[in-house]
Parts: sequence; structure tokens; C-alpha cells
Amino acid sequence: MKKYPSILLAFCALMMFGIASNANALTIDLSTPTLTFGEQTAMPQIEAIVFPLMGTATELYRATPPSTKGYSLAGSYTTVFAGDNETAVISYDGSNFAGGTAFLLAKDGKANDDLDHTHAWYFYNLTELGWDGRETIKLGVPWPKQGSFLHVSLYGTSTPPPAHQTPEPGIFVLLGLGLLGIAGVRKQKYT
Repeated sequence: MKKYPSILLAFCALMMFGIASNANALTIDLSTPTLTFGEQTAMPQIEAIVFPLMGTATELYRATPPSTKGYSLAGSYTTVFAGDNETAVISYDGSNFAGGTAFLLAKDGKANDDLDHTHAWYFYNLTELGWDGRETIKLGVPWPKQGSFLHVSLYGTSTPPPAHQTPEPGIFVLLGLGLLGIAGVRKQKYT
């Protein structure tokens, strides 16, 4: 009979760990719908296309391998480029974030490869993709044939974090595991 509480406790722990490990992250790859894209290489040409689509959004953050430029949210995000700058992960570090309607520009270091389905740059509406400004963005390989990131930029409005922050799911997992552990120890002590 003493086996069942231990098995139940282990099952609950695994279930809670599974829930916590599904951390929110937005994955962007070639199958992700874009707002627009193009073959232009000069930023003034690209900006002439994307600025009319952004409303009041402005460029808040730019990361160019291997550094982050001095935009207003340079301290709020970190970008890690990997695989000869073929992939990138943008993580929120705290403080203000890209709010309002947020956008992402991913620009290639080279332009016009010979693949019809790839482009020199991609522009995404992150808000429509479900991004809340604080989730991690994982950028897959948008240029599968010798391309790499020249830079990634976040556009939006600088938004302060909420005064009352919602706890991360991991906190609830730890609390639940602690309560289950206390209940298990107490039950074993009195049986």
C-alpha cells in the first residue's frame, strides 16, 4: 500500500515538469507567414517598403553578429547567433519590451541566392504570430543555401513591464512539488 503514494507523487512530478518544460517560445522558420519580404539589400530601400506597414512602430532593437547596437531596448534583449550566424535566438532580459504591434526584420548577409523560395530579407508581424514582447524568439535557417544573418531588428513601441508581474509557470511547479513532498513525508510519518 505504501507504493501507491510514491508512484502518485512521481507521476504528479513528471506531469508538472512536462507542463513547465513547455516554455513559451515563438519559432520562426521558412514556413512562418511573413508580412512581406524582398530582394533589396540597402536599408533605405527596405525601410521604404516596411515603414508604411508599421504605423507608429519604431526600431527599438537591432543585433548584428556579434554585437547589439545602441538602440533603446539594447539592455532588454539578448541575441545569440549560432551555426555561422545561420540561426538566432532573441531572449528577453527584463525591463521595457517591444509592445504595441511588434515586428521583426531578419536580413541576410548575402542577397539573391538561386532559390526561388528564399529572399534577402523577411518582415514578420510578431503580434499576429502571438508574441507578447517577452517570449523567446527562435529563428531557424531562413537561408538554407549559404546565407546568414546580417542583422535582426525589433520594431514596436517601448512598453514598461506590468506593475504586477504574473509568476512564471516554473514557480507554480516548484510550489506544487513542495506541497506534494510535504504531504508525502507527512503521510509516511503517520502510517
